[in-house]
This record gives sequence, C-alpha cells and structure tokens, in this order.
Amino acid sequence: MEIEILGPFDYLPFKKEGASLYCEKLTWKPGIYFWAYQIENSYWVNYIGISSVSIAKRQSNHLSSFLSGGYDIYNINSLFNGVLERAYSPGDGNESFNKNFGYLEQQLDNLCFFFAPIETETSLLQRIETSFITHIRSSAENSKILDNGIVSRYKRDDEEVIPLTINSPAIIKGIPDSLLA
Repeated sequence: MEIEILGPFDYLPFKKEGASLYCEKLTWKPGIYFWAYQIENSYWVNYIGISSVSIAKRQSNHLSSFLSGGYDIYNINSLFNGVLERAYSPGDGNESFNKNFGYLEQQLDNLCFFFAPIETETSLLQRIETSFITHIRSSAENSKILDNGIVSRYKRDDEEVIPLTINSPAIIKGIPDSLLA
C-alpha cells in the first residue's frame, strides 16, 4: 500500500499565511494525520492519529478539546529543544489553564499538520497508525516529543503483513520510506 503524506499545513485556519488544513479538499476524507513541530530543518512528530470518517472534522474536535482545557499544554520553549515539558494537564484546573493559555496559543500556532488520505476499513487504519507510532518510539532520538499514549491495534497473528511505501515532500523525523503494518 502506498501512503502519500501531504503537508505541511497550518493547523489554525485564521492565524498564518500558509495553507490551512481545512482548505485542502483531501482532509475531508479518512486517513492518518501527524502533528509536528519544525525544529531546525526537519519536522518532529508530536502526535499521530487517524480518522475513519474525516480528518478535518477530527481536527475540529481536537481543537475544541484544546480550547476547553481537555488536552495537555506544553512549554513551547522546551518543545523546540526536543523536550516534552507539560505546562498544564487537564486535571490542573481553570486557573492553571488560564495562566498557561499563552503556551497553548504558541503551541497551536506553531503546529504543522501532515496527513495521508487513506480510504480503508478502520482496523487497517489502526494498524497503520500503530506501525508509525511503534517505529518512531523505537528510536530514542526520534521519539523525544512524541506524545501518543496507547496504540490502537497491533496486527493479529492470523492477519497478513501489509507492506507500506511512504512518500513525503518534507523531512519528518522518524518517518521511514517503508513500514510493515
């Protein structure tokens, strides 16, 4: 299976001059997506997710969770130095959320969005996502700012291995040219 990663796109549609993920027609399809931050000359993956319906709609849900204090906020200066330092976590309360809102604004403003439209069953999307996450986690350097918790779904013994060929126009740390899902 060939995976064509598109991007980078701006995460916030109203903040920058770049191409917004919401204006890209293919983001309204299912697939896999990557949140990344540009550190020096490459992009470092912070989060990998999937949507079996619409990548753009899933991002709207994520954005709502960010803005309502439902997600971690990172110290952006540490993030750009390859360190995940939480400035806020959802259980910290409204005062902490308000105090660290500036970090959230910087975090979202600097978030670079990549995606690959993939129209397939959810279980295969989950296997593809898991393959990317486990591959990046296998390298201490590439996984420095990766913040995925549990993985979606490993390949079962009774399932065939699916070779993935990956193409990307940008240098994304830890994303190989091929993987097995």
